[in-house]
Amino acid sequence: MRKFIDRGHVADAVTLKPFFDQDPALATLGGARYLGQLNGAGVLRAHRVEIEQLAHAVYDCWQRRELIVLHEEGAAAAYRYDPDDPALEQIERAEGGLRRLAESGQTGAGFQRLSAATEEALKMGSPDDSFKIVR
Repeated sequence: MRKFIDRGHVADAVTLKPFFDQDPALATLGGARYLGQLNGAGVLRAHRVEIEQLAHAVYDCWQRRELIVLHEEGAAAAYRYDPDDPALEQIERAEGGLRRLAESGQTGAGFQRLSAATEEALKMGSPDDSFKIVR
């Protein structure tokens, strides 16, 4: 918590959860469940919630999940021998996926209407394209 606060960041249940999940010492206390107890007891109450910082934390988690998916898909393709899918093409796909991920999202763009943000997110598509814009 001190590191977050010293850096001017919010130290709350959202930003601290990854540390409670990963730190062995915190795991012995109950990990994220212990964090929930602290939060419920009011230990982590902030005087002012920094929505922008929380949005960045959520965006970072999303990028990490997408990065995991890219790596899993790349590894699966590399293990599967297919003469019609040579390694060079797999590398180019991986590079393209990483480039798109790195360029996705425009942090610092300020606020926008929820409907516009939702429409933009849906245009990006979901992994299985199961979400469509319905007008």
